[in-house]
Amino acid sequence: EGLWLLDVYSQTPRLLIAADPDRPHAIARYFSPGGRYLAVTQGDQRANLDLVTMTLHPDGVISPDERSLLAYDTGVPTSEHRLCRLTAPDNPCYSLGLGRGGIWINDQRYLWANCESEASIACDFIVDQHLCCSNIWLGRGLIADYERVTDTYLILREDQTLDVVSPYRTGSEHALSRWFNEPIIAAEWLPTLYTENRTFSPIVIARYQAWLDSLPDF
Repeated sequence: EGLWLLDVYSQTPRLLIAADPDRPHAIARYFSPGGRYLAVTQGDQRANLDLVTMTLHPDGVISPDERSLLAYDTGVPTSEHRLCRLTAPDNPCYSLGLGRGGIWINDQRYLWANCESEASIACDFIVDQHLCCSNIWLGRGLIADYERVTDTYLILREDQTLDVVSPYRTGSEHALSRWFNEPIIAAEWLPTLYTENRTFSPIVIARYQAWLDSLPDF
C-alpha cells in the first residue's frame, strides 16, 4: 500500500507515501538525528520528508539540531551543494558550489569537499560555519572523515598519503602507498568506544598525547 511509519507510542500507523502504480515504491533510507526527517528514495528521486508537515525537502544531510540542511545529491559522486535553513519561512537555500559529500561536525559547522568540476579527482576540503563566514581549509584531497570524540580529521591525499589532524597534535602523515597496490577508494573512522558527549580531563589528554607520540611510523 505504500511506505508506513510505525510509532511505538501510537497504535495507529501512518501512511507516509501511498503506492502509485505508475511510480516505483518509496524506500526509507534513514532518519535525521532528532527523528523529525526521513530520507526517502522513490525511483531516481531522493528527498528528506518532514514527518510533521509532510513536506519534501531536497536530498542531503541535516544538522544535529535539525535547523539546517546541507543539500546535495547523495546518489552521485559530485553535485551542486546548497545550504538550506529549515526553520526559516519558505526554507531558503543558497548555493555553495560544486562539491562532493558532506558531514555535520556540530549544529553550526560542516565539512564538505569543494570541487572545480565533475571530473575533479581531488577537491578542496573545507570546514564552514553557516552562521557566519569563518572556515578552516584542510587542503586538497580525495577522501575526508571526521571523528567527533577526539575532534580529529582524516584527509587522504592524491599520493596515497593519509593526513590525521587533531587538536592534540598539529598533524601527522602516513604514507600508505607501500601497503596498498591499488588506489584507496574509501576511508572512515571506526566507531568510538565513548559517546560523543564525553569530556576528557587534562590527565587523560596528556596520556593520550603520550600514547600518540609513542606510535611508530608505518
